[in-house]
Amino acid sequence: MDQGTERDFFELLERYQDALKKGMTAFFDVDEFEEIIDYYIMQDMLDKADKAIVVGLNQHPGDITLFLKKAQLFTARNEFKKALRVLDDIERLEPGDPDVYKHRAMIYSQSGEHKQAIVSLEQALDVSQDERDELFAQIAFEYESLGDYDQAIRHLKKALKANPDNEGVIYEIAFCFDVSGRMEDAVAFLQEYLDHYPYSVAAWFNIGVTYNALELYEKAVEAFDFVIAIDDTFVMAYYNKAHAYANIGLFRKAIEEYRETFKLEAPEAMTYYYIGECYERMEKHQEARENYLKSIELDDQMADSWMGAGVCYDVLGELDQAISFMKRATELDELNAEFWFMLGDLYLKKGIEDQAVNAYVRVTELDLNNPEIWLDYSEIYAVSQRFDTAIPILEKGIKLNPEQNELKYRLGAYLLLSGRRSEAFEVLENMLEIDFRRHDTLFDFDPDLQKNTDLQHLIDTYRPPNRSMQQGLS
Repeated sequence: MDQGTERDFFELLERYQDALKKGMTAFFDVDEFEEIIDYYIMQDMLDKADKAIVVGLNQHPGDITLFLKKAQLFTARNEFKKALRVLDDIERLEPGDPDVYKHRAMIYSQSGEHKQAIVSLEQALDVSQDERDELFAQIAFEYESLGDYDQAIRHLKKALKANPDNEGVIYEIAFCFDVSGRMEDAVAFLQEYLDHYPYSVAAWFNIGVTYNALELYEKAVEAFDFVIAIDDTFVMAYYNKAHAYANIGLFRKAIEEYRETFKLEAPEAMTYYYIGECYERMEKHQEARENYLKSIELDDQMADSWMGAGVCYDVLGELDQAISFMKRATELDELNAEFWFMLGDLYLKKGIEDQAVNAYVRVTELDLNNPEIWLDYSEIYAVSQRFDTAIPILEKGIKLNPEQNELKYRLGAYLLLSGRRSEAFEVLENMLEIDFRRHDTLFDFDPDLQKNTDLQHLIDTYRPPNRSMQQGLS
């Protein structure tokens, strides 16, 4: 409410409260009681709302509006059965009141009886010519709660037909198409809508978002350009246009769009993070770090920004700072396996083996199915010929990731280098037979293994004949 209206309301409230204190009988009309009761319910002052209803009904016996407020109060107290009994009483006094059906639907919805809510809303539709778009939309919400997105979309389309200017309905339709995986249908619907209403910001924005989801980034940019042409203050259009540019590698253009948002609203930490990410992907690590640090200044709880800055410090040769920032990232997001992995790599680069091991162990606890962690973790010991420790680590990784043949090839390498030739060849024979094309990963850890004549002979034994040989034999 505006300042004048707000002042008038608080004068009304003071007059009502004064009358109660002095035990005076002061007259208030129904609309005034309605304002007072709504205020008390909104402020969760339910006992005072109850008192206002009693006083109101004493002055206006049998008034339907005040009885509806009584039902609303019971609903606010989660006394749904009492609320429904009041609504039944109202319906007997005044059959066909749409507010009764709408309030009954709200109670059913809050108590999880969505099918009953739909029935009540349909009854409201039968007797009401006002706000039909809102009623159709509420029915759609109930279908969403039931997981029936097809019916939700059908009713949202009815809502839009009843009021083509209801932009909230457009957003909700786009949401339903999205969660039900019908992205192409969303595009078709929005295009058809735009054929009739070409200046709809909501439709252009949602078709842009949908194009982004479909990875049709150039089309997304075009859609967001239309949004901006219609309303150049629509901040989210700039954000999403920037995301589209970033996804097709046009990082400078993405940065320009992110910076456009600063003209329309105060800079946000996430925006600086996105800008930093763009600079990082352009390998401009100094500029990337500057933006990550600006992000942290605005929100020092953003783990991703600490991580990004840590990566940049590492690339720029400031390893101690890199470790400090990455460590902070793991403190803020303790369950992020990727952060722990990067922290372990930094510790290893610094030569702090015990801390690297701790970080890698944490990764294995958070992400058992990441094959890279088992390679890096085991390699800590393998590089110093501690194969008795490296091999069990790798075997555990293989047990957890039996389809990752790269791990099995690495196991073969470790066994061979540790002098366990027969075990190594048993593993490698099996791998060469089932996945020969990955055999080159055998040399990732130690390229000198290529000089092992027995190993090369084994590989040649399983090498598939080349195409020309196959043709000559046919």
